[in-house]
Amino acid sequence: MLKQFLKPLVALTGLFLSPVAQAQPACNLGSLQGDYAFTAQGAVLGTIDAAKVVHPFPAPQPINTVAVVTFHGNGTLERLAFTVANGQPQVAQPPSDDGFLPIQTGTYSVSDECTGTMHLVIPGANNAHTTLDLALVLVDFGQRIFAVVSSEVVPVVGALAVNVSAEMTRNVPRRR
Repeated sequence: MLKQFLKPLVALTGLFLSPVAQAQPACNLGSLQGDYAFTAQGAVLGTIDAAKVVHPFPAPQPINTVAVVTFHGNGTLERLAFTVANGQPQVAQPPSDDGFLPIQTGTYSVSDECTGTMHLVIPGANNAHTTLDLALVLVDFGQRIFAVVSSEVVPVVGALAVNVSAEMTRNVPRRR
């Protein structure tokens, strides 16, 4: 009789002590929301032709950018950037008072695995816009982002071979 009583009790105890499957939190578009400080550095190495052949420049051209990227939580973004390429600040058309380029717009995607993409359109004269694509990895569900430029296309020049990495950190409002 005691055996019959203990059997269900042991099974019930096992239920309470066994690990329970818990859903892992996932990233999504809303993981990126608000203002992020953005830094990027690297080099433009040359051009890429239609056959995907790289034509290197005689020397790599260093590039550095600082920016504020605003993610809207819905797959759209804006960026306000200041860039120095090959030792020269990039001049906005028309030039701005502070040297920052006009606001750039773009889109982004985020997967459940906290990876994603970002596509930027950088306004140029006569509607000749540069496009920039980045591959993203979200850290701590979007508190910080690591990225590399996966492609850059400049009007007249075409596709560029670049080696540029970027980092973004969510700006936390200060308490007053």
